[in-house]
Amino acid sequence: MNLPFDKPLDKVTNGALAAALVVVVAWALREFVGVDLPAEVQSALALIVGFGISYLVPLSAAEAEAIAQAYYRNR
Repeated sequence: MNLPFDKPLDKVTNGALAAALVVVVAWALREFVGVDLPAEVQSALALIVGFGISYLVPLSAAEAEAIAQAYYRNR
């Protein structure tokens, strides 16, 4: 797909960072509190939180305009 921008959308970036943060929190729980979450639960939590953040973060005005120009206008 030929996207109208050269970097990831803010939604995608924030979702990925949130998912990574879940992994770090799971590690900290194991190391400092003694709570060991199964790998499957860690993966599911990272996916759910990453998706949730990506869904909730709105497009910036510049991103929305770039998408509109590329896909919905001037056709």
